[in-house]
Amino acid sequence: MRDYPLQFLVKLTKFCNLRCGYCYEYAHLGKRERMSPALLRGLFASTARFLSSPAGRRIHPTFVFHGGEPLLLGRAYFEDVLEAQRPLREAGIAFANSVQTNLYAYDGPLIRFLADAGFSIGVSCDVAGDARPDRRGKDSTDRVAANLDALAREGIATGGVAVLTRDNIGDAVRAYGFFNARRMACQFIPAFWQPYMAEDQRGYGPTSDAVVSALISVAREQLSSPDNVLAYPVYDHAMAALRSLRGEPAWQFDPVAGEWCLVCDLDGDIYSYGDAYTAVGRLGNVMQDELATLMSQARRAQSIASRRARAGTCEGCEFGRHCNRIPVIESHASDRSGAALGSGDCRVARRVIAAIRDDLAREPARVGHLLRQRLASRRATIVFDG
Repeated sequence: MRDYPLQFLVKLTKFCNLRCGYCYEYAHLGKRERMSPALLRGLFASTARFLSSPAGRRIHPTFVFHGGEPLLLGRAYFEDVLEAQRPLREAGIAFANSVQTNLYAYDGPLIRFLADAGFSIGVSCDVAGDARPDRRGKDSTDRVAANLDALAREGIATGGVAVLTRDNIGDAVRAYGFFNARRMACQFIPAFWQPYMAEDQRGYGPTSDAVVSALISVAREQLSSPDNVLAYPVYDHAMAALRSLRGEPAWQFDPVAGEWCLVCDLDGDIYSYGDAYTAVGRLGNVMQDELATLMSQARRAQSIASRRARAGTCEGCEFGRHCNRIPVIESHASDRSGAALGSGDCRVARRVIAAIRDDLAREPARVGHLLRQRLASRRATIVFDG
């Protein structure tokens, strides 16, 4: 069994100073509840016990602290987070911490404290579009860009996340240029919809054709120079394309063997990623059961069955051996509506991989660019590419 990473997406608060229209937490953004100190201690103590067990010893965890806007909680709260992680350190477990912020409110001393404590800093900024207003309806983009530049002057490295909507998806290459100019590896996430969200939020999601076109354009921009930063999921698709050309297999996500990302809600409920906040995806509560119990196949049986059925769509794909299959297995409800399970219908990843494969075959220099980007990124951080 090979070592593998596991992300814990830890929801510290739902309260936020922005009102992004597509946000899956939109209904809760005014609520000031936070994850309690007791739950923090329980989560990390249970995680330490699981990761010290035979079933967990080959797992490398990353804790991604999320909101809402987590930086509104202040330094004292994050000091409590670090103290709650003491069982992990005492057990000799290597782990990483990350925090995702909208950076609308600039707290330089807090971010410096987090960076010095080893946190990586992710910043959400769509660059284009008007879907990220503050509570008074004012667009946040210019202020966030200015705050990003202030962090850069302080020497604090950041990564970027941009959500692609119907309105801004035509500006994906410009958004990539924004991050590339600031040397920020970035991730593009198409706006999605889940059944627990408001019906009018469906309208933010771009069509699959638009997502394919945008990601291919970003891929061509990224691979035009070895000095460009990585964009996800473009990088994952590019590596799948390269493995296809070389006839090499990929590590493939299999929920029977384990998880790649767990969502921990404010109350301690634990979910699988693609089915977060749904009955199918709920594994239980970390304050009521040990994480080792929640990670057992028996507890995850319903979630495993749902995702294995989705994995059937990968079996007939020409890239089935070369892709990690996460885009299909952990897809959101809006990505799956109307698609027959096991039909071989992969709406985005397959077409993007095919286009990148053809580009790499036609212009072999782009292979060298990709591998140099990969090496540069691994010097700076751990990159999971399967």
